[in-house]
Amino acid sequence: MFSEVNENLYALVGILGFVFAVFAGRFVLGKAGRLLSPDENGILFRVTASLRVYGFIPVGLIILVFFALPKVPFEYKLKAQATTGVLLAAYFVFIHILTVSKMRQGGVPETYLRSYNRSRVFWYAGFVILFAGMAAQLFWHPR
Repeated sequence: MFSEVNENLYALVGILGFVFAVFAGRFVLGKAGRLLSPDENGILFRVTASLRVYGFIPVGLIILVFFALPKVPFEYKLKAQATTGVLLAAYFVFIHILTVSKMRQGGVPETYLRSYNRSRVFWYAGFVILFAGMAAQLFWHPR
């Protein structure tokens, strides 16, 4: 049993790092949201409502990779994971730029935008930690 835990340690650290980073980002954003007036909250909701559907794209990609990666031959797993990471990173950058520009156009206060950017830094760092843990798992404990 201990050997299984030891073999999965890198992936576990990646997952825990990701979860911690997401919670830290949510904390920063929640704190900023409490400083908005009801009118500003309404503006924020109206501006970002149309973008929410795009949040399902990375979830679908991650689920697809989760089920497909075990079937990929070992020599291609690291490349498949790296490709997935690059695609997700490009998607996140695109959506971040789109979201911030829509919030600016909608009149969301700059203080909230700064907090939003800070929360995204935590979130993106969490993804880097997650993918690094998964890559380390493949590199040091191939099956």
